[in-house]
Amino acid sequence: RINTQLSRKKAEQKSDAAHRQLELLNRQLDDKILQRTSRLEAINTELSQEIKRRQQSEVKSYYLAYHDSLTGLANRVLFREQVDKYLHECRGEEMPVAVLGIDLDGFKSVNDTLGHSAGDDLLKVVAAMLRDHVSEFDSVARLGGDEFAILRVGERQPDDCKALANRIIESLSKPVQLGSHEVSIGASIGIVVDPECSSDSETLLKSADLAMYRAKRSGRGTYRLFDLQ
Repeated sequence: RINTQLSRKKAEQKSDAAHRQLELLNRQLDDKILQRTSRLEAINTELSQEIKRRQQSEVKSYYLAYHDSLTGLANRVLFREQVDKYLHECRGEEMPVAVLGIDLDGFKSVNDTLGHSAGDDLLKVVAAMLRDHVSEFDSVARLGGDEFAILRVGERQPDDCKALANRIIESLSKPVQLGSHEVSIGASIGIVVDPECSSDSETLLKSADLAMYRAKRSGRGTYRLFDLQ
């Protein structure tokens, strides 16, 4: 009986030792699982953040590719695409497409005397003014430097564009407050209307430029209409 009791006691001790060893292994396994889970969660979080950063970068890159970074207006690339789009959609619909090319008079002197920062502020003011003068269906762009353009689609052309040009010239002839300085500029505008939507964006932009230069040679602060015929 003593031998039996001793054998039973040893068996119980072995069983307890094996149980404790199993518990230790389970805890170690749980710890490893937690560590790996934490690492996976950290990797997933980092991956999600990287995907978000790349998406934001792609959106920003796309925006910068089609917009002027200073004024937020459409740039030349987007404006030409918009013109071509409307020319294609309005072809045969008796819906004339018009482009106004706008060049600021006296901008260079402001830039030279007050500095580029003041010049940038002035361009932002001009961009806001142009937005105020167009409808939600029009497109306004900064083509570069102090040159802007407006795309307008409508039946009442060229009278509608002439009236718009007069309003813009009147607004831009008023003094602008830039900090402690009051500056005066103006605008020369070239207008081209394609009643049949048979041309392309390059033709319309070049034609608007030619009309705008004629307006400058005519004394500035006025507009001229280019005849496509």
